[in-house]
Amino acid sequence: MRLRDWSPTAASLGFLLVLSACGGGAVTSVGTSSSSVVAPTALRLSSVVPSSGPVAGGTVVTLTGANFQSGVLVSFGAADASGVTFISGTQIQAVTPPQPAGVVNVSVLNPDGQGATLANAFTYTGTPAPAPQVNSISPTSGPSGGGTATTINGANFQSGATVSFGGISAPAVTVPSTAQIQAVTPGVPAGTVDVTVTNPDGQSGTLASGFTFQGSLTPPPTVNSISPSSGPTVGGTAVTIIGADFQFGARVTFGGIDATGVTVSGTTLIQAVTPGNPAGTVDVTVINPDGQSGTLPSGFTFQGPPPPPGISSISPNLGMVQGGSVVRITGTNFEPPPDVFTPNGTTVSFGGVPAIGEFFISSTELEVPAPAHAAGPVDVTVTNLDGQSATLPSGFTYITGITHSVDLFWDASTSIDVIGYNAYRANTSGGPFMKLNSTLIPSTTLTFTDTFVSAGETLFYVVTAVNSNQVQGIHSNEAVAVIPVP
Repeated sequence: MRLRDWSPTAASLGFLLVLSACGGGAVTSVGTSSSSVVAPTALRLSSVVPSSGPVAGGTVVTLTGANFQSGVLVSFGAADASGVTFISGTQIQAVTPPQPAGVVNVSVLNPDGQGATLANAFTYTGTPAPAPQVNSISPTSGPSGGGTATTINGANFQSGATVSFGGISAPAVTVPSTAQIQAVTPGVPAGTVDVTVTNPDGQSGTLASGFTFQGSLTPPPTVNSISPSSGPTVGGTAVTIIGADFQFGARVTFGGIDATGVTVSGTTLIQAVTPGNPAGTVDVTVINPDGQSGTLPSGFTFQGPPPPPGISSISPNLGMVQGGSVVRITGTNFEPPPDVFTPNGTTVSFGGVPAIGEFFISSTELEVPAPAHAAGPVDVTVTNLDGQSATLPSGFTYITGITHSVDLFWDASTSIDVIGYNAYRANTSGGPFMKLNSTLIPSTTLTFTDTFVSAGETLFYVVTAVNSNQVQGIHSNEAVAVIPVP
């Protein structure tokens, strides 16, 4: 900020109108007079001590005057002072900035906009610091994408110096000594450029044609495959990218969004973690530090959550309170068991009581033995592995009354080495069938009673023979039982 010379004028005066009503009387009229005009207190700068100092700046001076405010600014000539300290309304301290040799005005500016100037109040003395000198740079070339770490040798470098390559500032500069600077090249088009060091006092030195930015010397990266090629929209999928000409420090983007955890394990292998992304298929791009990139179009698919299950119908929709009725549930998006150790993907409950058994037939059909429950209508709920569920309110009714059962009888198998039988039941002709007996029915027992049946059901039964090798033969003819309604 530059402070200009300032002096108060009539235009800067403020006006204050004071009204009073004494003795409880009312003010009935208002007029103006010269006694109602009050001028603001004027800022004044009287002296600067000491009144001289070196051109390099750094001299602590004390300024005296009147009506200084906290937050006051100080300038020497055209340069702002640093370290301004408000002591009181009559005294402040400041540190002189660097300036060429000569006499300068000293100005102050309060936060309320009032300013004051003391003409020719400070003299800069001595010889200015020598300009920086750039003798050499190593290395003398690098890729046009930037990122080359260089060492600049010379003289008269100052702490805080900046470096530019062809007029473009280096992104990182360190000044370890007056004779050496370390800088990282910026991205610059291919060609040879000047290298310039500029000290904080404004003086600079240039090494003409000091650095050559080279066009790409390496081929761009190639992305051949990614595994896995899909994952959730929330991100977090660890992927392996196979390709060629990957460089250490490469970035990976999915649909333009940067991946996290990028590890370049070699020129042909990158590992990364997908970012969050909307559902859909996106390009996968590898960007090398030299700016070159390679893309696998439609390389990764972000998948939204699976749809929830739905219930269309339940048949039969009533059964005995003791449970056991085989219920066919039709709907959508039912899930199979995730592995051989888990009996179901989609689970089922009747009035909050979970059903037991293996239910899954297809993504649209489940066959479930109803658990025991008190009489009355209950909600039937199906729940998938991801926690999504669907409920059919009052989908099943438990009833009391006559207890029904079905007695099965069959002739002994004529096969050799039969050690027992299994009895099966289905709600539809041809199955699918559900095994009824928990243990093998002995070969000498040619009967079985199914007690878990409900009024109004039509049931279909078959029997199979089992040999000593636990091999089950083909099933018998199908028998039909119609359960009466009580």
